Amino acid sequence: MLEGQERPIPRDRIQEAIESGENNLRTLELVRNWCAHAQIVRAGGTGFVEMQTDLPIAHHHLECPHAPAGGMATFNLADAALNFYDRNCVDCKFRQPVGLPNLLKLVIERDAQKNRREEENARIEKDAADRLAVREIRAQLNALSAATVDQISELDRTRSDKAALKLVELAGPAPETFASEIVEHLFGLLEANQYWLMNQASRLYSL
Repeated sequence: MLEGQERPIPRDRIQEAIESGENNLRTLELVRNWCAHAQIVRAGGTGFVEMQTDLPIAHHHLECPHAPAGGMATFNLADAALNFYDRNCVDCKFRQPVGLPNLLKLVIERDAQKNRREEENARIEKDAADRLAVREIRAQLNALSAATVDQISELDRTRSDKAALKLVELAGPAPETFASEIVEHLFGLLEANQYWLMNQASRLYSL
């Protein structure tokens, strides 16, 4: 490359900018359909790829004469739109709907992702608490009863028919391995609607 000549933009960076611009273009339409008062404002210059494609690639922010809190400018227009919605639009009395689909599409998708993350975090926390409870129970048992606890844990981990059958087979000839601590643990799992155990519960109860 000659001295003073601009370094070419890597192809992957160009593709990334184009994809971002295409996403922003879809978000721009959702914002326009959301409210006639909402305005999308550029916050920065126009880059080479944007000049070549006419896609909205630069940083943008939203404005509205009825927005008390303003918003932020981001490269991802969806982030700016959601931030603006949370700060200004939830209880707005001046909204003038334009059409569908609108900004609620992003809100619903965002909230669904948040719920999934919260559910996954709650599941991880519960699994950790369950493992701790199992360890505490196991420490109080003899070797045979401890093996039963291990088999319950195996069923919990794999959710397989093979593991379930081993648990039933273990309980059949040696029901005394189900110490009161284990029984209480099983009932706790059932009360928590642990579906993986419910199919075997009636078989265990009849032993």
